[in-house]
This record gives sequence, structure tokens and C-alpha cells, in this order.
Amino acid sequence: MPAVNGVCIPPDSSTSPLHSTYGQQQSSPQEVWIDRWGAIAADGPSGILGATTGMGSKRKAEKAALAECRSKGGGACKIDMAYRNQCVALVTGDSVYFVRAAVTIAEASHLGVSSCVEEDTNCRVYYSACSLAERIR
Repeated sequence: MPAVNGVCIPPDSSTSPLHSTYGQQQSSPQEVWIDRWGAIAADGPSGILGATTGMGSKRKAEKAALAECRSKGGGACKIDMAYRNQCVALVTGDSVYFVRAAVTIAEASHLGVSSCVEEDTNCRVYYSACSLAERIR
């Protein structure tokens, strides 16, 4: 048995110089995150909105947003935005609307309102949400 600082260490101990992992850094569990998607679909002329968050893929998010828009009576629903691991805001004015994504709802809202006031009046946030990455380990 080898001795380290006068103490005998069994050869099968990871602290033994005879062990195959001696001197190697022990691995610690890594954090694992998964992406989350959201989407906004709208029938602009009718003012009907479909939205979803927390989906596992872009395709699923778009499909769910379109289904919600259609279930509310939208006949011409189309995807305005799909977004991953961020927030979104839909800002509407008197005649147009804007969809913007950013790291926070506040930033997405600010971007949307800024775009709206350049082209329209009575701009306001109509919808906002986040679809953020989810830690699974």
C-alpha cells in the first residue's frame, strides 16, 4: 500500500497514486437546459390572436398558435413570429400592429411601442409573454 503523508491508502481508493483516476478532476453534474418556443399567429383584419409558449419545438409552437387563432374564428391566420428562449410583445395602434421579441417583456414592449409610434397613434401593448429555456438538470 502506498503511503501519502505517512497514511496508508488502499490502491483502489481514488486518492491513491496507484488508482487509474488519481490526479484527475472529479466531474460534477453539469446543468442541462432545453429550449422552449413560443409563437404568435394572427388574423390581422379580424383582430384575432392565437399564441402559445413553452413548446419543445418551433413547429409545435407555430402549429398550436395557428390552432388557437383558428379556434377563435380566424379565417386568415398566419404566423407573425416564432421565438425561442425569449419574450415577445404584440403592440397595436389604431390601424397597425407590431410583434417584437427581446430578452425581457419590458424590452420587447419598448421595441414594439417604438416601432408603432413611428407609424400609428394610440399604441399599446396588447399581448406579451415569455418562453424561456427550462432547466432539466
